[in-house]
Amino acid sequence: MNPLPSFTLESNQRKKREFIRREIEILEATERLLKTTDDNVTVDRIAAEVGIGKGTIYKHFKTKHEIVARLVELVLLARWDILAASERTPMDRLQGYLKFRLGQPEQERYLRLWHQSLVDYQQRESIELLAKRTEQERFRLAELLDQAGCTSESRSPLTMAGLLLAMVQGILIEGASQLHPDMPESINGGVGQWLLDSVNRHSTRRVTVL
Repeated sequence: MNPLPSFTLESNQRKKREFIRREIEILEATERLLKTTDDNVTVDRIAAEVGIGKGTIYKHFKTKHEIVARLVELVLLARWDILAASERTPMDRLQGYLKFRLGQPEQERYLRLWHQSLVDYQQRESIELLAKRTEQERFRLAELLDQAGCTSESRSPLTMAGLLLAMVQGILIEGASQLHPDMPESINGGVGQWLLDSVNRHSTRRVTVL
């Protein structure tokens, strides 16, 4: 069988790049509209924002809710990338995760709103996918907490991960300025300090395999 002509391969690659570029434009336009308008964001409005036909949207996403789910998933994947950065120490990854989440309270607020919209419109498939991503994140946090020495026989990895997530959620929902009006910046740093204080300093420690 003769190989495909080079111009055919280049054409296919160009089409693939164009497809990806258009998908990014759709996601960016949807995020922009969701953050700047109180009105219902429709596929028609998204298409107009991008400057394309409505049919082009459906080549990439079946519904508006699928676009919203993808926006949420991309943030979860960004958090996963921080936790999966093997060139960094477990504690560095945990600290980076905290900085990413606590440093973007507005993003977290939108994530909760978008996720709730998926629940309200009974987008079961998307909800299950995001739940799976979230569970993977929790288990990775538990693994890193164990590797960083933040666990012990009385502080299991999953328990510590639950405590960490509860603190993060509490700060994001209540707001650092509400929890500590005089020094709101100390709240975010306090979670990182809690991690450091939690380190088990025993010279021998059994690492839990999750």
